[in-house]
Amino acid sequence: MRPCARGAFTLVELLVAVTIIVILSTLILFGMSGVQKLAKVQRAKAQVSRLHELIAEKWESLDSRRVPSVNLGYYYASTTPLQAHPWWDQLWRNDWGRPATASVAETTAFDRLRKLRELARIEMPERASDIFFFRASQPTQVRQPDLWPAIPADLRYFYSFVCNHARSWQNPAASDYWANQYASAECLYMIVSRMEVGEASTLEFFNEKEIGDKDRDGMPELWDPWGNPILFLRWPTGFVPSPLQPTANPLESNDPYDLADVDGGAYFYFSLIVSCGPDGEPDLAMKVNGSGGDQINYSLPADANNNNPFQVFGSSPSWRVGQVYDTNGDGTDNSIDNIHNHLIETTTR
Repeated sequence: MRPCARGAFTLVELLVAVTIIVILSTLILFGMSGVQKLAKVQRAKAQVSRLHELIAEKWESLDSRRVPSVNLGYYYASTTPLQAHPWWDQLWRNDWGRPATASVAETTAFDRLRKLRELARIEMPERASDIFFFRASQPTQVRQPDLWPAIPADLRYFYSFVCNHARSWQNPAASDYWANQYASAECLYMIVSRMEVGEASTLEFFNEKEIGDKDRDGMPELWDPWGNPILFLRWPTGFVPSPLQPTANPLESNDPYDLADVDGGAYFYFSLIVSCGPDGEPDLAMKVNGSGGDQINYSLPADANNNNPFQVFGSSPSWRVGQVYDTNGDGTDNSIDNIHNHLIETTTR
């Protein structure tokens, strides 16, 4: 007897086949999603590592930097700025932290340390007050063409960059020179744009998708793979412990620029470069907000914390810049997924 030929699949067989296809598709999509997330993390690490190398070059350039010579008797006794460099010398005449009974050698060492920190602030700004500190106190001097040669070239470059790009510059006397939210990222962009490799700008290392203007204030930022600005802190002395900053104990890790150990509270630090990761939240202490915007100002000549990387802010609790901090008040540590150079780099300055 001839067997009956089968003409089609049964409904049960079709349902089983569809179920298998759905399960396989889900697994493939889930796997692809994981691969995409991992790819973004790897791209962010590559970006941060690239920026770390550039910032490390800036720090290394300070190791053998010559600083202006100083007549100690004039600097510590005179109250009249030198005429050749009116605001520059006024900055460096401030005596924050210098021991009252310091020897000439200690005073010379402290003066060099202070000047190196001043140069670091000028060449690696992280906030508006690092660039525009002289506007409020001496607004006419900076506009006089004959005084421009006395201003360091990096500072002139950053000043001009903001004037040409920031949309809020129509009111230059205001405290909010440009949008405050991503100022550190915008400063990082300016630092990178100032640097060159051979005859090419280091910006050529970044493609057009890695550059944008998140807050639309006219000031560009370098973006991570999630479309968020990469943040920058020059002196993240609160970011301890980390692989690059293992301790805040000066006896165990001293500031390498303080060769004579004249700043007893100083310990090793290195600039922090941060991608906020998938959640876009850094949860790092970066600024003190007030009616005038960011209230942290390292550049006030008359302030005891002038160019002091180890300033302490707030009370109950107190904190330093770069410290892990619940900045958005959601009770969650959103810094866990941060991708930063202290974690992925082992080289130090």
